[in-house]
Amino acid sequence: MNQARHVSAKTREKVEAAMAELNYIPNRVAQQLAGKQTPLIGVVTSNLALHAPSQIVAAIKSRADSSGASVVIAMVERNGLEACKAAVHNLLTQRVTGLIVNYPLDENDALDVAASCGNVPVLFLDVSDEFPINSVIFSHDEGARLGG
Repeated sequence: MNQARHVSAKTREKVEAAMAELNYIPNRVAQQLAGKQTPLIGVVTSNLALHAPSQIVAAIKSRADSSGASVVIAMVERNGLEACKAAVHNLLTQRVTGLIVNYPLDENDALDVAASCGNVPVLFLDVSDEFPINSVIFSHDEGARLGG
């Protein structure tokens, strides 16, 4: 299962057959306890019924899948900083290895959210790059120019 080199082909085939017969699904929590960390990206977003947030999450999920990472999503159901921090906390309890926050925050609120993440890296979408946080800025003018 772990593709260990010291396991013979015959033993590997037996284990794989048993796994298929039992419909074995690896337990992520057990793997984390054993120190095997698979990248798990947490995405905080506004309502996915809206076109832009759903497209952004779809792109994150697609890229994560192609790189062997998994994605968990927390939607912010109410407006405001506390609702965003609750969504971040929800993802941190799932032991995400990184966060992407796609939720409108002013710079000071983004700093507050970043501080609540401890050592977990966090990337904010559309928060000013003038503050000491990791962010990606969307330029609608530049996007329109490139699309035209």
